[in-house]
Amino acid sequence: MASAKAKRPSVEQIVEVVANGSLNRKSDDDIMAELRNLGLRGERAEDALATVQAGFARAHLYGIGMTSAQFSGDFEKDPLFLQALRRALDGGAGAAKMKR
Repeated sequence: MASAKAKRPSVEQIVEVVANGSLNRKSDDDIMAELRNLGLRGERAEDALATVQAGFARAHLYGIGMTSAQFSGDFEKDPLFLQALRRALDGGAGAAKMKR
């Protein structure tokens, strides 16, 4: 009997967990536990949390007048980062409301 492979969480689900956790002032450890409940393990969960938080931080920096030309890195190609950035810029996560 073949074992059923766990479905990978979507980018939107990951961003939602981190955004809700941050808005509810949950600790990173609590958010990590929720990411593990979605099926992310080890470094994948850590990387997902850091990437989404970077997207929210970037949205905040855009909000204070910085432009994309002032940043370097490969985040712009990461779908998780881009979804987090879109959510924050659209007001869904409210970068100003995020736990710092």
